Amino acid sequence: MLHAAPMNVAVATIEANDRPVHAWAPNTMPIPAGAQRGAGSVAAPVVDPQQDLFSKGEIVKFFPHLSYGFVRDLRGRELFFHIDEVDLLGQKGRREYIRVGAKVGYDCCRTGHGLRVKRMKIY
Repeated sequence: MLHAAPMNVAVATIEANDRPVHAWAPNTMPIPAGAQRGAGSVAAPVVDPQQDLFSKGEIVKFFPHLSYGFVRDLRGRELFFHIDEVDLLGQKGRREYIRVGAKVGYDCCRTGHGLRVKRMKIY
């Protein structure tokens, strides 16, 4: 059975065990709570780029000639990173955006030398 969604997008409803299960059409999402639509137009939800699942920190030391540096996390620990070992993500995922004071999100991994940053997203 097909129902018309608020944005005139067809959404399929599948009956499973007497409970309707909604399948969203491709490239559509439900509008988040707090987002409002204007008269006749659809407002894109505002998403804070720092609301992802990365741990947050700041680059406190960076030695570009040696290609390594340190990220201070919210607890005050300094985590080592080396440019050749880090996967840079996001729109600013290039070496020229790495600088002291840059706010970053990161994933770390445990090595024989302690914790190291494995992925980094510069905000």
